[in-house]
Amino acid sequence: VDPVTDEVRAGGGVPWRVDGGGRQVLLVHRPRYDDWSFPKGKCDAGEGFLEAAVREVGEETGLTVAVGADLGEVRYVDHRGRPKVVRYWAMTVPDGGAGAGDGVEVDELAWLPVDEARTRLSYAHDEVLHRYEAKRAEVIGLAREVSELPQLDNAAAVMEPLHDSLTEAVAAVPETSSASADESPMTVALAINRALHDVLLHYPEALVFGED
Repeated sequence: VDPVTDEVRAGGGVPWRVDGGGRQVLLVHRPRYDDWSFPKGKCDAGEGFLEAAVREVGEETGLTVAVGADLGEVRYVDHRGRPKVVRYWAMTVPDGGAGAGDGVEVDELAWLPVDEARTRLSYAHDEVLHRYEAKRAEVIGLAREVSELPQLDNAAAVMEPLHDSLTEAVAAVPETSSASADESPMTVALAINRALHDVLLHYPEALVFGED
């Protein structure tokens, strides 16, 4: 709680996965309030929003998560009449676990399709699900645009926009002139361009949501 404003600060996550039936997000049930929400919890003293989000999601679900896109903050008044701000991140579960509630704050977990999760959520302020969907659509749209662009096939084209800063950077690298062709800055830049093109084309969600 902010000692000046009395604002409650918390961090949370929107864990997601791709199951046999499609994409799912994770909701938790809290018996104390008999509600369904995304896992979240208050920041400890000196703890940042992201640190709190990762810790609380882990404590409430038993999952080890990888952090993806920042989904922004949600503000509302809590059950004690205090202003509250919760910052959320998209999250994936690298080890593929299903998770389990802690038996105290959370007694049940539910991996649900997005449309079903939207109807299961107890509070209108859980608008973060709409942000998750909007961000995903934006990324996929950008990936489609990239897929229609020609892959750059020469180092000059890759580096042209950075020509001025590149010249200065290369000059600062010792023994650049003695580097082999395979290690030259231009060759490395070309390789990076090809790799990024492939990632954007084939794995767009991995860039902002984390790979599941």
